[in-house]
Amino acid sequence: MIGRNAAIGVVAISLCACGSPSPPPTAAAACSALAVQVCERAQACEPGILPLFGYATSADCVSGQADGCERALAAPHTGYTPALAQACGNALGAMNCTAFRSQTTAPACLPRGGKTAIGGSCNDGWQCASGHCNGSDPTRCGTCVAPVPLGQACTGMECANNLVCSASVCATPVGIGGDCHDDSVCPVDGHCDQTTHTCAKLPALGDACDSSVFFCDPTAASALCDSVASRCVGPVVVVQPGGDCSPTPTVCAGGICSFDADAGAGTCVGTVPVGGSCAPTDQCVFGSNCIDGTCQPPICDGRPADAGAAALVIASPSPSGRPGSVVGRSRREYKLSGLPR
Repeated sequence: MIGRNAAIGVVAISLCACGSPSPPPTAAAACSALAVQVCERAQACEPGILPLFGYATSADCVSGQADGCERALAAPHTGYTPALAQACGNALGAMNCTAFRSQTTAPACLPRGGKTAIGGSCNDGWQCASGHCNGSDPTRCGTCVAPVPLGQACTGMECANNLVCSASVCATPVGIGGDCHDDSVCPVDGHCDQTTHTCAKLPALGDACDSSVFFCDPTAASALCDSVASRCVGPVVVVQPGGDCSPTPTVCAGGICSFDADAGAGTCVGTVPVGGSCAPTDQCVFGSNCIDGTCQPPICDGRPADAGAAALVIASPSPSGRPGSVVGRSRREYKLSGLPR
C-alpha cells in the first residue's frame, strides 16, 4: 500500500486474510451501479443530452441504462458479467469530460470473452469471440466480425477498438480542431465543418445553424437545429405518452409523435414493451419488432443470420417534434442508450 506505514500494511493484509471475499455483484446491482455512473457523468459533462434521448429526469436515464445492461448480461454466449459491467461503470464514472464526450471508451468497457465465432449472429460485441459485432438495424441481428485495423475499409461497427468508420475507412477519433471527413470522428459536442474539414464546436442554444446540424451543443442546454429558422431552438421538452407534442421543440419519451397535419396537432404515442401485444402499425420498444402480434427482440444466439442493413440507424424526432430525421448511431451514442458496445 503505497504511502502507508508498515503497521497499517500488516493490519490490512491480516484483515484480508481473515475476512471472507466479497460476493460478486448481482446483475441488477451491477447494472444499477453502471447506470448511475453513466448518467451522472452525462449530467456533468453534457447535461443537454438527456432530453435528446427522451430522458425527462436522471432517474429515467438510470432506468434506461440499467435495462439495456441487464438485457446484455442475459444474451446468449456473452462474455459480459456483472463484475465487468460494474468495472465498466467505474471506469466511465472516472472519465474526464473530454474523454467522455469523445468517440472512444474506457478499456474496461471494451467487449471481450464472447463465445460466438466470426459469422455468427450477435446483439453486441460481448457475444463475439472477436469482441466485434457489426451492428445493423437494431431490430435484426448483427454479425460477429474480425476487427478492422486503422486505415482499412469498413462499412459500420467493425473497426478495431476505439476506432470509428469514417468515409468507409477505419479512423482515429479526434477532438475539436482535428481533421475530419465526417462527424463520426468528432466528439459529441462537435461536428465536421465541410469547409475547413476540421471538427468544430456545435452551435449552442440560440445560435445560427444549418442543415448539417441536427443536435446542437449538448454541453450547456438541450437544443435542436430548426431547419426552417436556421437556429438552435430549445430547451427541448420531453413529453410523456398521451401528451401534446405539437410545440417546438419536443421529444417523446419512449415513443413517437403521431402528428395530424390537417389539425396541426400531435400526440405522443408510447412504445409497446417486449412481450406486449401489438399491431403491425404499433411502435415496439427500441430493438424489437411486432412479430405474430407480440413485440419481440431478435434472437441473436450465434447462428448465422441476415445482419440487415449495412448501417445502424435510429428514427429521431425532427426539430418540429415530429419523426422525420434518420441519423447514424455512432459508437459514442451507445454510452447513453443502455447498450454495451
